[in-house]
Amino acid sequence: MKATVTALTSLQQSIMQANSGFTLSFSVQGTQVSASLQQSQTCSIAGLISDATAQAQKLASAAGLNLGSILAISSAGSNSGIAFETISGAFSSQLTVPQSCALTVKFAVARF
Repeated sequence: MKATVTALTSLQQSIMQANSGFTLSFSVQGTQVSASLQQSQTCSIAGLISDATAQAQKLASAAGLNLGSILAISSAGSNSGIAFETISGAFSSQLTVPQSCALTVKFAVARF
């Protein structure tokens, strides 16, 4: 991929320098991780919880709330993202990583 982008960028610059009136544009779409790379990835539960805590802390701070303890941890589906459940109830932070290595971590929150 890197070599292809480098070659296309070089060609793009050559066309521009030639002042031929032509241009070259390119983009990368639909990238995927190979199956062998996905299988080589390990699932760190501690890392997932740490990432979920950091994201939930940002949301809690932005909402003027204190992040409390973890209320629940469960396996997640294929969707990723962060859900804000209630302003005084809980945050649910879902992180998805390769090969179903995902958790949903639910935190307690409270007003300052």
